[in-house]
Amino acid sequence: MKLRFSNLTDYATSFEANDVASFMQEANAALRIFRAATARPIHRGEIRKNVLWFDRPSLHIFDERRWLNLGYKKQVPTPYLGNLLVWVLSPVDIPGHEAAFLDEQASLDASWLEEHSNQVWQKCVDTWQWVYDLGALIGTVGDDIRRCEQSKL
Repeated sequence: MKLRFSNLTDYATSFEANDVASFMQEANAALRIFRAATARPIHRGEIRKNVLWFDRPSLHIFDERRWLNLGYKKQVPTPYLGNLLVWVLSPVDIPGHEAAFLDEQASLDASWLEEHSNQVWQKCVDTWQWVYDLGALIGTVGDDIRRCEQSKL
């Protein structure tokens, strides 16, 4: 699966992952590249220190045509149709925007990824499956419409 971290304006770094373990490893490396590229030195006068500020990375998935925000699948009960399976948009933004050194931020990113990697990976899988399930549904409906039109001829 192709993923990327983006600041939603002008910088992104992509990586590939196929399972939770490769996601953690590749995301960690990609985050370090992202943080190094978006770091800005700032003087915090109120604390008399120089620090680095970083853009906040958002995680996206590529579906062969475009980059998508992540989400998850959820069953919603309805009175007439039973349970409907819907996709709920749930973007993943990695926290942390200030550190004294790049290594300090990389350590914070690694611990955040370790804690949340299963949940984030599940969102990646759900989004991937939803896109392809939706494409298959649209294709099936299109085939049915074509068959109906041909039977009328």
